[in-house]
Amino acid sequence: MEFRALTQADLEYVQEHSTCPDNHKKPIQETGWSVALVHEDKTLVIGGVELLSPTCGWAWFEMSRDAIEHIVTVYRTIKDWLAICCKEQGIRRLMCAVEVGFEEAERTVEHLGYHVESRMPKYKDDRPADLWVKFFGDSE
Repeated sequence: MEFRALTQADLEYVQEHSTCPDNHKKPIQETGWSVALVHEDKTLVIGGVELLSPTCGWAWFEMSRDAIEHIVTVYRTIKDWLAICCKEQGIRRLMCAVEVGFEEAERTVEHLGYHVESRMPKYKDDRPADLWVKFFGDSE
């Protein structure tokens, strides 16, 4: 598996092959520092980190169905990439949102070392989401 720069083709592929197809009423758009995790010419995951302040970032990622057959390696690779990214960028607090009840995403962020910090009502399309956070550096 390898990371490379995210392309429009990656965005379109994951939108068509998402593990949660209802998420994409509008096309996925790239924001911040974005990458794609590919294996054997298949885009497994797209994601990135957007810097909110000098030490705080917002992470996002979306898996294709192809990621499921490599899920342990995918989790490990994302976790390693996040650690490297946060160290290089000086990020000590990394946050993400997960829609309440989206069990696969909840399991994913738990495997990545996040914990729930708070509930956000009316986060997306009037549905609630949980704010998950992971700390790096001295804050771990």
